[in-house]
Amino acid sequence: MSGIRVIFDDIKEKLSSIKNKYGERVFKTVELNRGQMMRLKGFENTEEIVLFPAIFMKPEEILNTPRPNNVYLVEMRIRFYVVTSDVYRGDELEIFDLPRLANQALLDQKWENTNLVSIKKGFEVFPESWDNTQIYELNYWVKFWDTESYTYRKYVDANTR
Repeated sequence: MSGIRVIFDDIKEKLSSIKNKYGERVFKTVELNRGQMMRLKGFENTEEIVLFPAIFMKPEEILNTPRPNNVYLVEMRIRFYVVTSDVYRGDELEIFDLPRLANQALLDQKWENTNLVSIKKGFEVFPESWDNTQIYELNYWVKFWDTESYTYRKYVDANTR
């Protein structure tokens, strides 16, 4: 399994473990963004039902820096879309509480993954409108070691033949 997949699984587990005061999961859907945002904005709905509140992750700007022994230092920007619906939302200020909970979970420095070097907060984008679907955008820079690089997996040194 690649290092990027491991980091995404760790992030998904961390966000899925956030509980409210009643012991229920805060984010009902935590997934990679596979085009759900266009469907949530009302253009088409061809996928499974999304339970709100939801958070979708989208990797962007993946920078691989090679190091010796098939190890890469990967720096990646991850965009998170925090989405609520008026069906779920009790009051309008909840859209501001959900990103705060995501910040606390991701920046708390209690990561089980030893390959994670750092995670830093980027910019935030407030919801575009106050209609029935609100989308709050969070950005983070994640830096980690990818020790399972596939690039040189079958590497043979020509000088040893």
